[in-house]
Amino acid sequence: MRTPNPTQSQWQEQLQAHIHHAPLTPRAALYIGEQVFGSVDLRAFREFVSDTGLGDLLCCQGDPDTGEITWSITGELELTLVAIADQMRHINYANVANLWRDELLTVCNSNGQTIGRIERGAMRALGIASRGVHLHACTTDQKVWIQQRAMNKKTDPGRWDTLMGGMVSACDTLESALARETREEAGLELDQLTDLRHAGHFTMRMPSAPDCGLGYVVERIDWFQAVLPDTLVPNNQDGEVQQFKLVSQEALMRMLANNAFTTEAAIILLQSSH
Repeated sequence: MRTPNPTQSQWQEQLQAHIHHAPLTPRAALYIGEQVFGSVDLRAFREFVSDTGLGDLLCCQGDPDTGEITWSITGELELTLVAIADQMRHINYANVANLWRDELLTVCNSNGQTIGRIERGAMRALGIASRGVHLHACTTDQKVWIQQRAMNKKTDPGRWDTLMGGMVSACDTLESALARETREEAGLELDQLTDLRHAGHFTMRMPSAPDCGLGYVVERIDWFQAVLPDTLVPNNQDGEVQQFKLVSQEALMRMLANNAFTTEAAIILLQSSH
């Protein structure tokens, strides 16, 4: 991603283009009944099913008119997803073994209705939509709190981020995920913040680099904005933050121009600077 001194609107257009990319290789839709809930790499997933003996749980179909290939789960959804995820971990398909988190995320159909759960590390390999939440926090004089991601993070290690960014797990609501992640990453309770509000959302659709090119990111990001009182300083609790920094608007824009932030954080910080 390059940002060679564009205007702010051009900058935002570049970032939006960056998060809306077609898959690098052909993918097949993944169904349960008549409901689409994900997608898989067309060639690699066929080999995976053959090599792992999961053919009794999955059915591959081709449309005689269009030639389109689709996969359908023929058994109970969550049990099949557990079997698929376990086999992906066993052979490290799409780097799932290294991405495994022992954390369940919600599986939704194309209408956004919850239909099951799956291990977080297998989400991208199956092109299943996830949800993330961010907190953008300023001080009363409009300085901005940012965090540097820990060097051992599985994605974007060492890059800068909003004050807090995390996933919405299967046991969370959006609001409970915001509270939990803010507590874990910044050591703060929501009632310590002022002017807390939902400020926007966007959806990313793009190839997933950590998945060896076999995964696809579909993720809705909801972000909140708040004022952090001058007497409070973030304090990481879960080991996932390298450091926090309080920066001026001018310093923030310089860091954004130098591509120091994750793509999600850059979009949020540019939108919030209006």
